[in-house]
Amino acid sequence: MLIRQGDVMLIPIQALPPAAAARDNKTLALGEATGHSHVVIDGEVFVGEDGTLFVRAGGATRLRHQDQSGAVAEHLPLTLEPGVYEVRIEEEYTPQGLRRVED
Repeated sequence: MLIRQGDVMLIPIQALPPAAAARDNKTLALGEATGHSHVVIDGEVFVGEDGTLFVRAGGATRLRHQDQSGAVAEHLPLTLEPGVYEVRIEEEYTPQGLRRVED
């Protein structure tokens, strides 16, 4: 089951890539326009060799959209089913080419 919160999408995968490294920063996306961020709570974030982010979720892992103070912003928190997810950020077409959507 795909999980989407604003411009962040989590896609279930079978396992972490072998070269994925743990990352202390649990922010998946920053809101460039609003300052809001999509943050993993009580889960693990990894980065692959190509910069792709992955989330390993346990029983209490949530994805929270929060403002700079940590308060919940526009989207309600989502509880993730245990498993591994690849993170994708929505892109949009511009005359200059594809770019990440700015929140």
